[in-house]
Amino acid sequence: MMQDNIMYEPLDTSLPSDEDLKMSSYLEELLVDYNLYPTAEETNKRELVLSKLHEMARKFVKTVSLSKSFSEQQAENCGCMLVTSGSFRLGVHGPDSDIDAVCIVPSHISKEDFFRVFFEMLQNDPLVTELNAVPDAHVPVIKFLYDQVDIDLLFACLPLSRIDEEELDILEESLMDHCDPASQRSLNGPRVANEMLQLVENESNFRTLLRCIKKWAKERGIYLGFPGGIAWALLCAKICQWYPNASPNVLLQRMFHIYSQWQWPNPITLKRKYQGSGLKIWDPQTNPADKYHLMPVITPAYPSMNSTYNISKTTLRVLTEEFYRGKEIVDAAKTKEDWQHLFAPSEFFVRYKNYLQVTVSAATEDEHRAWEGFVGSRLRFLLKGMEQVPHSQLRPFPKWYRVPDASEPTSVYYIAVNFTKKQSDEIWKVIFDNHTNEFSTQLLKYTDRTEGQRNPKIAQLKRSQIPKFILPKEDRKPIVRRNNESKKRKWRIVFDEDSTLPQHRETKRQRMDTKEDESSKDLADGKGGTSQENGAESSDSTSPDEKSEAAKKPEKKKPQFRTEEVEDEDDDEDMLGIPARLRMATAEA
Repeated sequence: MMQDNIMYEPLDTSLPSDEDLKMSSYLEELLVDYNLYPTAEETNKRELVLSKLHEMARKFVKTVSLSKSFSEQQAENCGCMLVTSGSFRLGVHGPDSDIDAVCIVPSHISKEDFFRVFFEMLQNDPLVTELNAVPDAHVPVIKFLYDQVDIDLLFACLPLSRIDEEELDILEESLMDHCDPASQRSLNGPRVANEMLQLVENESNFRTLLRCIKKWAKERGIYLGFPGGIAWALLCAKICQWYPNASPNVLLQRMFHIYSQWQWPNPITLKRKYQGSGLKIWDPQTNPADKYHLMPVITPAYPSMNSTYNISKTTLRVLTEEFYRGKEIVDAAKTKEDWQHLFAPSEFFVRYKNYLQVTVSAATEDEHRAWEGFVGSRLRFLLKGMEQVPHSQLRPFPKWYRVPDASEPTSVYYIAVNFTKKQSDEIWKVIFDNHTNEFSTQLLKYTDRTEGQRNPKIAQLKRSQIPKFILPKEDRKPIVRRNNESKKRKWRIVFDEDSTLPQHRETKRQRMDTKEDESSKDLADGKGGTSQENGAESSDSTSPDEKSEAAKKPEKKKPQFRTEEVEDEDDDEDMLGIPARLRMATAEA
């Protein structure tokens, strides 16, 4: 594993230069232009909504306690907490962001009480709309709008007789050992958010970096279904740990530089793991299944979990490509306008020729919302199966598009299919049918399916068949592929001397040009003649031992990174901006 002192110590504590501060100001101005910050009025409204929900939670706990023979004073003292998580707790919420909150109650309040009594209280509040309870979800939740503010309210029961809001620390690891599994999962969100804010030195710069990355990931189509909100926050927090004094523009550069060549599956962790007293934590040495995670980004709160367990070979490849793209842009950025290129929307619907369209529909909005969520959670099985298809690459676009003017709630999802070698229509149909049938069997696991939730439809489309409400006809012009010269990237990654490096394949025209150049040179040197004569001369001048040696094919070796010892104590950096000691640590892992 990676050396601990490399993983958790700062790599560079340099203060930002005047130029860095100037570039960061350009970046922050751009975030304001994108309307990523809530107004003071919107923030005050959210705080007021949380205050009302907290008061409602206190009333809920008192009501249930009285029904269980508690005295008036005892019921009043039982107490409860309402804590937030996600983007709101991290301070990176936008004008339209939802609020993730957890209602924490003492041990005598059950989940059934929450979904019966508290749900009824919400039903009777005129400010509550679009109320929907999901008590049997992996993380039980009540979803609703309170005065037009989107709320996801979770439930957690602690093994305590009363909840003291002033004294209770939800980061206390021992609390988790005696919680039920559903409460552990509910508390994981606020615990991870609190740990993150404690583990970064400059919260303001962390928030600016995270706002940039969230905007970039959403525009490039790598947010949901790829790393989610918590995983992106953890990746940002790690960069802030390594560069605690860096300005946002430098943090953004380091982010793309480091993750564009991070040697996965080396995990990203913010702190050393806490073993606890029996809860399962992410550990590939003791849990065999954890060894197969491709891009582990580990939560810091006990019990530690992999926030990117759903990453596949396909999504990891797409992420790496996007990290490289981001690196090239931030390296060249000099003005506010230059930064805009980083946030350019994805070219997904014009870059590829072949697509899969997954259509989900249901009779009602509630049925459609639940069905779309389940089908989306199972799409990774379709990707995993089709990853095995030779000469093909997949590119999912993690967004559901609502179909306008449909007779019932309907949405579509797209996966691009890029063939590196031409496939016949017959072979492609066989492949398509096999893997879509396997995907359909996964959907049978949804035990709460209703009659109104229709069978998903998966269709093959060409670019020209993409619906107009997604891609207008005037925008269907394909991207012009760059020539070989413009596609070359400059690297300073050093390989071992005995490694066999991958070579670019010459085109037929290039091989013909090379032969013509060699023939012209031979004629100029007086070495012209028939091929038989030249062949005879060559044969006569070559010994049998030399022929035997030349006939041997060089043994192919996997390229290995070579890291050199730095002469002084300062960190050397390669062209990608990765400190030498960090490169050495990942190479040894």
